[in-house]
Amino acid sequence: MKKTHASTEYPIVIKQIRGAITLSCPDFKQIKIVDLPKDKKVTPQFLSEIAAEIGKVWLENQAKLVETVAAGRSCPQPSSVKMTLEDRTEKLLSPPELSKLAGVSADTIRRAIDREEIPSETTSGGHRKVRWSSALKYLEEQGYSLLF
Repeated sequence: MKKTHASTEYPIVIKQIRGAITLSCPDFKQIKIVDLPKDKKVTPQFLSEIAAEIGKVWLENQAKLVETVAAGRSCPQPSSVKMTLEDRTEKLLSPPELSKLAGVSADTIRRAIDREEIPSETTSGGHRKVRWSSALKYLEEQGYSLLF
């Protein structure tokens, strides 16, 4: 018998990108986009809208799971969480990893490190690494709204 999964077992990735919140479920290749309020303030109404969209993603996942089982196909395995909250405090990011979070080029991050705007460490192989806590501080200083 094929194992089925609950729709809530599949992770939903929530990110802010250019004035919008994206909700994506990579396992089912779906994405929802919710525009941020013009004043960028989080209100109860906005949170309700985000919650409703998360619910829609789960319902769509559930429909796809039912469709998959009905067609006699195997359900995809839910993705695993790549990083836990505990990992974030000690995790070291490379300039390319931090650039993806910031939405800028890796060279922009390297220049910020060179100007000492972002504290970094150098590995024994000469690679620059930024602690997660330093990356968060830099992103906040640059005006990014971080949602976790």
